[in-house]
Amino acid sequence: MGPQEIALLIAAGMLAAVANTLAGGGSIITLPLLLALGFDASTANGTNRVGILVQNLVAVVLYARRDLLTFGPVLRHAAWASLGALAGASLAVELPTFWILKLLGCALLLLAASLWLRPKAWLQPRPPARLWIQALLMFCVGVYGGLIQAGVGFLLLAVLVFAAGQDVLKANALKVAVVLAYSLCALPLFAAAAQVDWQAGAYLAVGHALGAAVGTWFNRPRWLGWVRVLLLVAALGAALRFLVLA
Repeated sequence: MGPQEIALLIAAGMLAAVANTLAGGGSIITLPLLLALGFDASTANGTNRVGILVQNLVAVVLYARRDLLTFGPVLRHAAWASLGALAGASLAVELPTFWILKLLGCALLLLAASLWLRPKAWLQPRPPARLWIQALLMFCVGVYGGLIQAGVGFLLLAVLVFAAGQDVLKANALKVAVVLAYSLCALPLFAAAAQVDWQAGAYLAVGHALGAAVGTWFNRPRWLGWVRVLLLVAALGAALRFLVLA
């Protein structure tokens, strides 16, 4: 792997981590790059998770220092998402993902419509749903995260804001803690299936770590409007990618 490829991986990892830490959709940057560098889809899917894991480890530490993480909700949501991710990752090493990508594209369009038509809904906390509903939704998101990962940030934010009653700042912090937990469960399954390139993953991880530091700094009240814009643009871009180009 030459210097140009290394630089591309680090830069892509950084941009993806900023997007992931603030909202989601960062894998729309890294997965196409891995595919363009010659990795097959399965290996790209597995390798991408190395950077994701490091990104969320850094982000969790930084969010914890700002007192945006509470142990109880983290443990509860992470447990259900991790169970789902184990199921999803087990499927990922065997099943094609074409139709799942199409369904995700439709879901992202619905999220984009919500951001456009009711932008304040994402910025205001609401009464939480029953715990079993939160658990079921988090398990389903975990299945998707273990299976594909790309775009999971939008789904997690939707569950945490609309079902768990979190404001968008705490939802972002909870999101990275949940993804860190289920990534620790899913990555070994991809590694065992020989679907992880550790060299490329290490370069991605460098960029992801840098991007996580930048993204957590921007996750502040005065940037909430820009977070909504980023969510809208990234959701539309991801939906286009999945529905038209996938």
